[in-house]
Amino acid sequence: MADYRASLGRLHAAFSFGSEHKGVACVKAALAEEGLLSSSRLAPGTTPLSAEEKERWMRDYQGIKAELGLLGGGHSSLPGQAPEAPSVTVSGPLDSAAAGHLRVALSELGTWPKAIPWPNCARPAG
Repeated sequence: MADYRASLGRLHAAFSFGSEHKGVACVKAALAEEGLLSSSRLAPGTTPLSAEEKERWMRDYQGIKAELGLLGGGHSSLPGQAPEAPSVTVSGPLDSAAAGHLRVALSELGTWPKAIPWPNCARPAG
């Protein structure tokens, strides 16, 4: 745990540029670089990273990401790749409260299964 704490402490420290904390800009830049966001654009009033700050942040971020990957036994050299999720089988009455919650969650994620009949529920468009 001490190694994780030290790496995460370095990550937090990397958000600071002089006396200014730019955590939002840093996280958005990293997420855009990883391909998880299409843009690192910030809300009005949020201080952006300069070109030099972004370069330093991305270098620090990549180094700390690699450290954390090694600590977790992962492969930090594969940016933007999530581990493959195991398949799950769900059984039970399709009109139960749990099935209703599942329908909402699946529709929010955009993974509404077309092959499953969902009684008492309109399938979202798309």
